[in-house]
Amino acid sequence: LHYAQCKSYNADFDGDEMNIHLPQNELTRAEAAELMITYQHFLVSKDGTPLTGLIQDHVVAGTSLTMRDRFFEKADYQQLVYNSIGSNSRRKIQLLPPCIIKPKQLWSGKQIISTVLLYIQPAKESPLNLDSKSKLSMKSWPSKPGATNIDLMADTDVIIRQGHLLSGLIDKAHCGATLASVVHCYYELYGKRCAADLVSAFSKLFTLFLQYYRGFTLGIEDVLLLPPGVSYRRRVINECRAQAGRNALQKTFSTPDDSNEQVLMDEFAKAFCSKSFDERVSKEMDANYKTSIDEFQNQIIKQCMSNLFKQFPENNLQFLIQSGAKGSTVNAMQMSCLLGQQELEGKRPPMMPSGRTLPSFRPYEYSPRSGGFVDGSFLSGIRPQEYFFHCMAGREGLIDT
Repeated sequence: LHYAQCKSYNADFDGDEMNIHLPQNELTRAEAAELMITYQHFLVSKDGTPLTGLIQDHVVAGTSLTMRDRFFEKADYQQLVYNSIGSNSRRKIQLLPPCIIKPKQLWSGKQIISTVLLYIQPAKESPLNLDSKSKLSMKSWPSKPGATNIDLMADTDVIIRQGHLLSGLIDKAHCGATLASVVHCYYELYGKRCAADLVSAFSKLFTLFLQYYRGFTLGIEDVLLLPPGVSYRRRVINECRAQAGRNALQKTFSTPDDSNEQVLMDEFAKAFCSKSFDERVSKEMDANYKTSIDEFQNQIIKQCMSNLFKQFPENNLQFLIQSGAKGSTVNAMQMSCLLGQQELEGKRPPMMPSGRTLPSFRPYEYSPRSGGFVDGSFLSGIRPQEYFFHCMAGREGLIDT
């Protein structure tokens, strides 16, 4: 199955199978043939959004190929162009002049995309003009001291004039199944066949580029933190363990600020065992816990993500996330910072009649850990209790699907 059609079939490569049916008459044969021509079904009938688009490896390659520092010699330029559209040559391929003349003739990655765009469009049609945005934002690049935040002609602005890609990156927003992408524009302007040819050309181009010119891998350095980030994280976690639960209970039960641990546990036990410990009190306590924990969690995330051992674009995990190829900021946070509050049906893990959330905690313990807060990351490791809470939340997701 071609990568571009994975979304159409809701398919991935974790053991998916397809069934074969043999049509028994001409009517069913015609219907099956029509349904199997995938480029005929470029848009979702539900809302008209694109269904066909490149994913994962191709998105990484497209983003990397069109970055400003990517240049190729003549032989490499011609090889990449021929590999993408040479086998489909209906007419002469128009090569572009080099963008750098001295001291050596070089072609940019954007020119390779431009060559493909100009070739795929029908000969008698006007070339594409487009002003759009990449998925990557200016915030993705680390800011340098004294640098201005001028967006003018940044690589986040995709500008195509007369079929030439002048600025911007071909990331998920333009080679994926995205509304108003370059591929979607080709579908609307030149028809479904041209859009299919463009997706095929891009997939061949990006595959060759990734295999022979770029390569891509994730390493431990992509999730490591610098020493200042590690020490800051440790300090805030210690503060959270000491203060978050206390602050939440004091706010819920209006106890004095100088109340000791035993007083707070007694208040908690009294409230939990009384008939008045209803849904309202439980919700209020959960909300106070979340508010208190979020303050510490946001501090950790903000400081840790700016103290990664490698920053974008050298950090390949961030490259995956920012380009839209795979993953989210939450995944990166769980690897490097902390897993955060685990929830079941929108609430913290429930307490048993014994006053514990797990047998390993004391009765009526009010620490964030006992309420499902995981302050460990996948890099630092998590405790058995934290792992159990994480599995509880994961099992809920499995049940839903």
